[in-house]
Amino acid sequence: MLHRAKSHDLDRVLKEWIRRSESVPLSRETIMSQARRYHDELKIQGSCAYSIGWYQKFQRRNGIKTVKIRGDRGSADHEAAKEFVEEFARIIADEKLSPEQVYNADETSLFWRYCPRRTVTTSDEIAPPGV
Repeated sequence: MLHRAKSHDLDRVLKEWIRRSESVPLSRETIMSQARRYHDELKIQGSCAYSIGWYQKFQRRNGIKTVKIRGDRGSADHEAAKEFVEEFARIIADEKLSPEQVYNADETSLFWRYCPRRTVTTSDEIAPPGV
């Protein structure tokens, strides 16, 4: 038995957001975080934990499935990455910026090489577009 959504608007906009994310791999945590944002933006009455249980029910209600990212489809554009690093280094040199002026990673983590192995897609898609 599927649980009814407390807000059909939330389900609708969140599913559309997933669909529009195209080539960006989405994790469960990212989707739950976006649901919290939409909860506030849509001024939904009451509270919701947006827990793993909520996420699983959302998936079933909306035909959202988790898929593995395989092979070349999930590969990064190495040439574009190389060009970005070179351009970024040029801008830093031209502007005479110190590392402290570029970013502050005091309480953050930078997963430079991290790439999710799974993402989500709607039930009418075989694989996420562009991934």
